[in-house]
Amino acid sequence: MATVIDITKPRYKRAGGCNKCGECCVEENCEHFEWVNGKGICKTHPVKPEKCVLFPANPPIVFKKCSYYFWDTWEKREIKTGDKL
Repeated sequence: MATVIDITKPRYKRAGGCNKCGECCVEENCEHFEWVNGKGICKTHPVKPEKCVLFPANPPIVFKKCSYYFWDTWEKREIKTGDKL
C-alpha cells in the first residue's frame, strides 16, 4: 500500500530550541550580536525579532552547532545539522 502524503500541510516542522550558538547571527553579520561568556546574545532586542524567531525555517541546517532540527512529515524522520535531504 502506498503512503498517502497530505500536500496541504507543511512538509517540515522545526523542533528543538535555540542554544545561542550565534552561528546564524554571525552568518547574517548582525550588528546587534555579541558574545557574552561564550553565548551569542542580541545586545539590542530583549525579545528576539520575528526574523530571528523564525530562523531557521527550512532544512537543511548548515550551522554545525545549531540545536534545531526538523521533522520530515512525509518521510517520518528527523533532519539534523549536516543531514542531507
